[in-house]
Amino acid sequence: LKTFTTHSNDKKDHRIVVTSDVQTFGNKTFRDLIIQKGIIPQITKKHKDLSDGLDFMLFPGDLVSSGKTVEWQNFLNAGNALFSQIPIYPAIGNHDYYSKGENYFRYLVLPGNERYWEKDFGNIRLLSLDTNKETKKQLIWLKDLLQKTRNDDTIDYLIIEAHHPHQSESWIKGESKFSQDVFKMSAEFQGQSGKPVLLLNGHTHAYNRSHHHNHQQYAVIVGGGGGKLDKWGKYRQVDYSDTTVSDDNFGYALVGVDS
Repeated sequence: LKTFTTHSNDKKDHRIVVTSDVQTFGNKTFRDLIIQKGIIPQITKKHKDLSDGLDFMLFPGDLVSSGKTVEWQNFLNAGNALFSQIPIYPAIGNHDYYSKGENYFRYLVLPGNERYWEKDFGNIRLLSLDTNKETKKQLIWLKDLLQKTRNDDTIDYLIIEAHHPHQSESWIKGESKFSQDVFKMSAEFQGQSGKPVLLLNGHTHAYNRSHHHNHQQYAVIVGGGGGKLDKWGKYRQVDYSDTTVSDDNFGYALVGVDS
C-alpha cells in the first residue's frame, strides 16, 4: 500500500501531465519511454519529486485493451512509479468498456457516477465525459453545468477530457459527433464567459493540437501513450485549418495553469 498527499484546493498554479491509449501492448513503452525516460527526468530536474512538480494526471481513455483483470494489473504495474506519487483522473475509452467495463470501476475511484463527472482544482473546473454511451443525457447535463460555470466567479479555466476527439487529422474515422457537439457548446461558453477552454482527447494514437479561430479554446489529442501508433499516411487524412500540429510519435503533454 502506497500513499501520497494531494494538493489543497486553494487557488494556485497547477501542473498536469496528460497521455492516453496505452492499451495492453503499450505497457512497456508507457513505463520505459513515457514515464522513466520522459516524465520523471523532466519533472525531477527542477523538483525534488513528482508530487512536488505535478498535481495530477489526466488520461483520456483506453488504459487497457480488453478490460481483463490481468491487463489492469499490468497497466497499474507499468505506471507504478507515477501512480504511487500523484492521482490519476481518466475518461473512459471504448476499450475500457470491454468485459463490461467492470474492472474500470473496480480499480478506479472517481467523482459522481464515475462515467461522466466534474471536479474543481482551485480555479480550474475539470469535466470528464463518456463519449461511448448516453451522449444525449450528457449534453443536457453539460449544458446546465456550463451555465453554472459561466456564472461561477471562483472558476477561471475549464478543462474537458473525453476519449473521442471532435476532429483528428491523423484518423478522420475516429472523430465523434458527440465530441463535435461538446466542442460547439464549449466554444459558445468561452465566447460568453471569457474563460479559456482546453479539450483533451485520445482515441487517435498520435498527437494533434488545434485552436479555435475565434475563441480562446484549444483541443489536444494525446493518444501516443504506448499503443500502436496511427502513422501519418496510414489512413485517409484531412488538413484542418485550425490544427497547427500533427505528430505520429509516442509522447505526453504537460499543462500549466497559472492562478
